[in-house]
Amino acid sequence: MAVAETLEKTTYPPLHFSGHFLIFVEHSIAHDLPFVKSLGILYVMTKKQFLKNVLPSFLVKNEQEFRKKFEIIRKKVRKPYLHIDVMDGTLTWSSCWAEPEIIRKIVGKTPFEVHLMVNNPYKYTEKWQKAGARRIHVHAEIRHNLEKILASIRINEIEAGLALNASTPLSKLKNLAPDAILLMGITAGASGKPFQKKVFSKIRSARKLYCTLPLIIDGGVTLKNMPLLLECGATHVVSASALYKLLGKHV
Repeated sequence: MAVAETLEKTTYPPLHFSGHFLIFVEHSIAHDLPFVKSLGILYVMTKKQFLKNVLPSFLVKNEQEFRKKFEIIRKKVRKPYLHIDVMDGTLTWSSCWAEPEIIRKIVGKTPFEVHLMVNNPYKYTEKWQKAGARRIHVHAEIRHNLEKILASIRINEIEAGLALNASTPLSKLKNLAPDAILLMGITAGASGKPFQKKVFSKIRSARKLYCTLPLIIDGGVTLKNMPLLLECGATHVVSASALYKLLGKHV
């Protein structure tokens, strides 16, 4: 099944942003815009709408942490589509736990994509393909033939995505044809760092250049900046801390 069929499409009212933080309301008044505007709030979203746009992020230290986070998502999020980070210390300064076979057994039929923050994707792509990944992102900054890597990923209808760090220009994607684009709001591996504001314009440019592709934002996503990320053209955002905060969980 294609990723587009897995992720539910949601239609939103026109988005407006002027520094107001995201506010969640009951579905019964979510679209009563005159009432909402009378409160001085320019954008609202139900929790259900928010969750449809969020890919729960898994960047963990060990199997126990993965199981704990997945159990929360499984109970709190309807039809989740997971985003699993893989770091081996070659492209980023740190590494994380991500064992394909074990993760496949834990998540069962829950769909997921993989973000390979590594210098040599060839060491990992086959294992994740066998584990059932729906989409695999590799970084455009690596010194490998990206066309060949994308082609090697597209086995058994697996989508191939390209990721860019916050400081990497969109021109890095020239003459390439990914199935999805992942724009980092920070530098890969710098978890917990604030979103770099220059990426907002980068998102707008990416949406104009790649008008039909999924455009995913990863890193520095908060409940406050998510409305503007969507307005700029993002289709989905990757979130960990903001998502668990919304769910009332501390992990």
